[in-house]
Amino acid sequence: MLAEARTPLILTTIPGKPGRPGRLERLLEEVGAQLGGCAQVSCQPQLLTFNAQAQSNKRLASVEQRIENLKRGMHLHPDFAAAPARYVILDDVLTTGSTLIRARDLLVAAGVPSGQIQGLVLTSALGVSRAGRGAS
Repeated sequence: MLAEARTPLILTTIPGKPGRPGRLERLLEEVGAQLGGCAQVSCQPQLLTFNAQAQSNKRLASVEQRIENLKRGMHLHPDFAAAPARYVILDDVLTTGSTLIRARDLLVAAGVPSGQIQGLVLTSALGVSRAGRGAS
């Protein structure tokens, strides 16, 4: 446990698609600014990228279509070099898990041990009544 506490932590996000606002990227930049000189935590919102051909997974009916879309569209930053660290990938929705799986697969292919990678989903519940206002 002590050795793990000294292992650096790299926080990154599933990026927004090209032309869409990068909400999680902005969140991670703010977290990085708040952490300031903390040597143990590195916020890297640009670690993963989508190319212009990436489609929104919302419009794809099957898991297989989502996986193929992500294989064509999501990549690691070209300057990425695996570092001995724990990696946490933030996402804002979890439907099939295919996006987080693709991000993990990219990191593993680049030399990050799979046991050093975790996913974290930050989202609000959809379709749940909020203060008696009904589903949204």
